[in-house]
Amino acid sequence: MNVLIVLRPEIFSITIMVFLIVYDRYCSQFRKGKDFFFKFALASLAHCVFALVTEITVNMEWIPKIVNDVCHLMLFFFALLFSIFYFEYALSLVYLRGRIPKNVKAIYYSVAAVVFVATILSPLEYIQGSYTRYSHGVGPFLTFGLAFLFLIVADIVIILNKKWVRESTTKVLVPLSIVSMCLMALQILVPEFFFTAPAMTLIAAAIFFAIENPVGKFKEKAFIDQKAKIWNRNCYEYDVENRVSDRMKKGDSLIYVMGDVNGLKTVNDNLGHADGDLLIKRIASNLQQNLKSAYRVYRVGGDEFVALYFDTPLETVREEVDGAVGCCREIEMGSNIPVGISVGYAEGMTGESIRNVAKRAEKMMYEAKCNYYRESGFDRRKV
Repeated sequence: MNVLIVLRPEIFSITIMVFLIVYDRYCSQFRKGKDFFFKFALASLAHCVFALVTEITVNMEWIPKIVNDVCHLMLFFFALLFSIFYFEYALSLVYLRGRIPKNVKAIYYSVAAVVFVATILSPLEYIQGSYTRYSHGVGPFLTFGLAFLFLIVADIVIILNKKWVRESTTKVLVPLSIVSMCLMALQILVPEFFFTAPAMTLIAAAIFFAIENPVGKFKEKAFIDQKAKIWNRNCYEYDVENRVSDRMKKGDSLIYVMGDVNGLKTVNDNLGHADGDLLIKRIASNLQQNLKSAYRVYRVGGDEFVALYFDTPLETVREEVDGAVGCCREIEMGSNIPVGISVGYAEGMTGESIRNVAKRAEKMMYEAKCNYYRESGFDRRKV
């Protein structure tokens, strides 16, 4: 038996994964998604390494069975962990701001834990095949079967929600993951050879290029306000045209939040425009930190901000807005200049255009602004 013939796919996969990890750690110009890819790639690399190790140890009769069993269990564990990470990646592309609810996580991690415990308790047998010995039993079938299921569901989630996923990500990820699922199915049907290592390498490479995609990154950079470091008006107009309208037509509820900075002109006139820019940054930071349930927070003008909420209770929006307003009032810019932000919000009604919702939010915002200046004792015409 020429063991090297069987080992070549694993060696090739390990080489690719090491290269991608090193590039991601030390050469990547883009930071978003970096930590996620690192843990994802480590799971893939660990699976490839144990695939290589088990292929060697299983053919050495002097190796104790317990060693082979442990190595195979680690192989199954990292295959399952890899598929969970891919499933989480698919969910993070769909859920607002990438946050997966804890109760959803608890469900699929519990299922994976039960399956892996069953795999540990199931006895492993080693059978001599045409070219090499291989493991056989209920455990491998359960683990690879669940991993295969995670991959299928992840792709279905991405395809059904492709409107909310970057087009380049869908085009790269879905085809390669389908090829990987075919390899995973072969692993279940033909257990003598390891198809899972190249399968996981393909998916890892797809996610790597989806995260590192320069075109998508530069487009995203064009949507970021360079001063406030949040989404800009270009992004706002794109979302309103391509996403908000579609979601409202589907029946998703919308709450439109509009804010206008108080005291910016006074800060610019008395302290200088550098301090005015600093005020904008602090306001933007407070909005980002407090409006946690918002789909996105945008800077749409010099001192104007907008936040969009989908399917969020009005009480939650009210609490987050009040928290943001309170934090912004605590900003100190010197010379006893009162600063902050006046905010208005409106809940969209069935069939109502986003333009009308924005007008109602703007009306409430100007009422709040008048009250703010009345209470502070400042002449609004001077500020």
